[in-house]
Amino acid sequence: MDEGTRLYHIRKTILQMLSDRGYMITNSELELTKEDFKKDFTAHNNSREHLNSSYNKKDDAADRIFTFFPADVKVGVTPIRKFVDQMKGPHGGNRAIIIVQSNLTAFAKQALSEFSQAKKIVLEQFNEAELLVNITHHQLVPKHILLTKEEKKELLTRYKMKETQLPRVQMNDPVARYFGLARGDVVKIIRPSETAGRYITYSNISSTSRQIIEDMIDIMLNASCSSTSSSLENSPRYTSRLWRLEDGKSSELDKSDDSIGIDAVIENPEECVLWYFTYFLGKKHSNFLGTAETIDKVSGVGTGVLEVFGASVLKEHTENGDYSYKIIVFTTTGIERQMFHARPKHTLSPSELIKKTAPHLIIKKVKEIETPGLLQDFKQLESTQTELSYKFGILLAKPGQNHEDQFYDNCIGSERYHEFLKNLGDTIPLNGFKGFRGGLDVINDTTGKESIFTTWNDYQIMFHVSTMLPYMQVYSSQHQQQQRHLEPTPLNGNSSQQQQQRHLEPTPLNGNSTMVQCQLDRKRHLGNDIVMIIFYDAETDDDVISWDPSSVNSKFNHIFAMVKPQGDDGYKVEFIIKNTIATFGPKVPNPSYFQKGDSFKNFLLAKLINGQRAALQSSSFSKIIQRTFQGQLQNIYDKYNQSSIIPRRRSASGNNIMIGKELKEKEYVKNPLSSTLKNMLSRPAIFETEILLRNYNDSINCLDVVESEDSICILVFATNEAIFIFKTNSNSQEPPTYQKVMSIKDVSKLTFIKQLNVLIALTPKGIHVYDMIGVMTYYRHRVDQRLPDRSSDEPSAKRLSDTKGCTEYAYTKNDDDSGITLLYVAVRKTIYQFEWCRNQFVKNKELVMSIPSDQIIKTMCSVGPGMVCVGVSSQFLLVDMFTGMVKDLYRKVDSEPVMALCTSAQEVLLCFNNIGFFVNERGTRTRTYDLKWGSIPSSLLLLPNYIVAISGALIEIRTLINGNIIQSIPTSSLNTSSSSNVNMIINNNAPITLLNGSGGFEKDNVVNLGNSNGSTPNSSPSPILQWMASKEGSITSTSTSTSMTTMSASMPIIPTITLLPPPFASPSTLPTFSSHNSFNTFNGMAYSDSSGNIYVASSSKGSCIIRLKASQSSSLILSPPSSPSVQYLKDTKGILSISTIDRL
Repeated sequence: MDEGTRLYHIRKTILQMLSDRGYMITNSELELTKEDFKKDFTAHNNSREHLNSSYNKKDDAADRIFTFFPADVKVGVTPIRKFVDQMKGPHGGNRAIIIVQSNLTAFAKQALSEFSQAKKIVLEQFNEAELLVNITHHQLVPKHILLTKEEKKELLTRYKMKETQLPRVQMNDPVARYFGLARGDVVKIIRPSETAGRYITYSNISSTSRQIIEDMIDIMLNASCSSTSSSLENSPRYTSRLWRLEDGKSSELDKSDDSIGIDAVIENPEECVLWYFTYFLGKKHSNFLGTAETIDKVSGVGTGVLEVFGASVLKEHTENGDYSYKIIVFTTTGIERQMFHARPKHTLSPSELIKKTAPHLIIKKVKEIETPGLLQDFKQLESTQTELSYKFGILLAKPGQNHEDQFYDNCIGSERYHEFLKNLGDTIPLNGFKGFRGGLDVINDTTGKESIFTTWNDYQIMFHVSTMLPYMQVYSSQHQQQQRHLEPTPLNGNSSQQQQQRHLEPTPLNGNSTMVQCQLDRKRHLGNDIVMIIFYDAETDDDVISWDPSSVNSKFNHIFAMVKPQGDDGYKVEFIIKNTIATFGPKVPNPSYFQKGDSFKNFLLAKLINGQRAALQSSSFSKIIQRTFQGQLQNIYDKYNQSSIIPRRRSASGNNIMIGKELKEKEYVKNPLSSTLKNMLSRPAIFETEILLRNYNDSINCLDVVESEDSICILVFATNEAIFIFKTNSNSQEPPTYQKVMSIKDVSKLTFIKQLNVLIALTPKGIHVYDMIGVMTYYRHRVDQRLPDRSSDEPSAKRLSDTKGCTEYAYTKNDDDSGITLLYVAVRKTIYQFEWCRNQFVKNKELVMSIPSDQIIKTMCSVGPGMVCVGVSSQFLLVDMFTGMVKDLYRKVDSEPVMALCTSAQEVLLCFNNIGFFVNERGTRTRTYDLKWGSIPSSLLLLPNYIVAISGALIEIRTLINGNIIQSIPTSSLNTSSSSNVNMIINNNAPITLLNGSGGFEKDNVVNLGNSNGSTPNSSPSPILQWMASKEGSITSTSTSTSMTTMSASMPIIPTITLLPPPFASPSTLPTFSSHNSFNTFNGMAYSDSSGNIYVASSSKGSCIIRLKASQSSSLILSPPSSPSVQYLKDTKGILSISTIDRL
């Protein structure tokens, strides 16, 4: 393109821009042809300055804007000064646009900023390349309309919102620059929509990202100058972007999760990560190797590069004839896992199973490998994803020291320091030590004679303690250097002083020598530790470490735990973490104070282990680890690539059973380190499993909670025939009872709205609303007076009009009692809105969605008053029931919307298939991680710290901090039937408790589930317990429980089971959880109680109700009472606890 044509297009875009801004541009100027422009441009000797011009505003002649075309390719300060002087002339203005060919010099940019501030003018700069086309004429750019001050005020008044609550558009946005928008302006954006025709949004113009960051830095600088309580806030490195501080109040993590408790749990524990070891070894399964092409995430097409992969498929038959699949796919980018059920007629091929688990693969070749050695190779490949042993460094810092070299010089610590070491672990002699040594010498004492070691939750941890490592001094003179190695020397006198003074402080050999301190032995170990503890041995609470983490000369140190004594009985803890590391738990409480003892140790060790695991996934280490993993996978493929393909008529996968069992046994008995994995599979979990009702002979379709406290539990559940009330009291001798209260068929969803005292039931005939006070009154009459079953006496319901064929509903209830309650009902493509008015729901809105006739609303959740999120086809939509506006929230091609869950006023969790992620009301991702469930969830439950997904095959609990899994409970592992394969019961580290009296029942009215006085006579052990006793040698049976001794190494791994048999229980009435049982929750409200319970029901015959209860043995660390927290919901006592939320 020649210069004349280029400038013609630039000038035309400038004129259109000014016209859109409201300046007076004549039609002759806009319609000037390219030939006429080039002729005029040539006549003026191709002078760019001839294009300089000025224009007045249509409604304000005093508002004048200039356009300048500098002749220089790279514009300096002189032209800028010239343009500013011209603007201050007699016909000047206060605004100008400078169109440059290349860019401004650094001095010119500074001058541009200074002139704008000093002379109160606005200087805009555009590159010529940005003006070759008018971006607002592109079909993908929506229409923008700048609101006047009056229109802006009217908008904010109408929606009762603040300016800061509007969606933001940065000032450097291309469209914002085109219209010359300033900070505080509000634009109306009109976009086309396939479903609603068009939808309108309003956006507020905010500062640029650079300005926001600079403002944040200024805030942090001011905070660091004014605060003396934080060791890192006084560090100049804190203001850099390489490190972040977690002290309970400074980081985004600290502000984002307003929970009341901190669980010292391990993220991505072995029992949730090692699927091949846990599920596959010892069972009949098939192993595959193949090649595939990966799909590019951006373009969605194949990359054209072939990569190798491995896969394992475990196919099991369920009691109802279905197939249960577990699939693992080893790819070059990591390991994919999936678990699901399928009907026999829907049997899938290996390629289809692999594609379902790893959808980013385009499979080119796959073959089954029968070689037994592949089991060992897959086990070892999977084991690279986790660690069972750790090494952490400990540095001693003293007042007045601010550099790591000074920390390394310390050889003597106070009583506080040695008390801290004692709390972390045991002092062990290194010579002859048989456990994990962490690189220390256990033969020749070259790394010291002692160290600190501990075993925590079956993890082996060796600490590299700087004061216990040898100290080397190098003395230099003009001609020679003398080196002296200081060994610990026993002191005479008190033995406690000898323990405190393990190493003598270094002293010069003579007064004339110059000491060059060289701590190579200490630096060699601590400098290679990813995580390090710095203990600040200060006497007063006011002392802080003026320390710069950037001064650390190590490529491995990424996380520093700053520990300082606080008073006589506690510690203050802060963490300094490189920003390349993702967030990890547990969350640091506010204030970050811990009392001495096991709670502090549990928190600190869990944080250190999770930190090292997160660091290994950061950019500093992940590439090396991934490259190693790829090499191992390639070696496996090359090793077995010549193996023949297994014919379809036979399979050698049956041979894997014995080989897999042998591999497991060898892993258990090989050495103490490997045997710890067996203990991990039964370690205390966050949630325990408690069985409330078992062997119910009808299918439980849905349930909700009426009341739940520490001891009393009242549930309402529905079957295909009726609605029942279930009650149990663990502190009373009264046995559990349940009673039919309403005869109504095919109820698929129940919701008890506590604030209104109403029960909502969804059936194919519509939505039925019951008065819960009347329901509970009828229940008590039936139980207390043993009244006969008469349908005429049952509570009556009011059926809402136009709700026949309803597929989903949701509701909004304001926190205060005076707020309105809105019910949203989806009937195929139509959404009805009902408002609670005068003790009934009254329809006041109706909206028909513009979606294809063959589609219906599949899922729905309430986002706010009048705002609902609905899932249709492959997208989620945001619907404003008051205005009728429909917005495309998020679209995911080739994916089905499963459910949505509103977590806050600004965030919604969307779930497509087995992938979940968080977005705001604009559809923008709000968190950096995805939730990748092991099975497609049918229900999601939101807790203050966790998110729980429940499906027919798996219950998964993940932390909200980073999405990492912390516990998984396969529903098949809940099988305690004597006829079941006990070896299948693995990976359920949640203990199972059977409540007294919850035996097998008839499905009709059952009032008393125990004997008359509620006592429990002695009963003989069940067959399964007898089998366990034969393996273990003994079993104890009491009047209330049956306990088990430790299992032998040869016994199959099973979860801890505590049986509380009912008085009439026989071995045949022990609970039976078939592996095909589908567990689901249908809780239609955010429920919280003081004990934190989650209720789950199976939806097949022989069904049951279980309760996931916060484990009493888990390491729960409560924040101090002064710690601020945002409460999700309160019960009548105002106690915040775990919430249970349905798939809305």
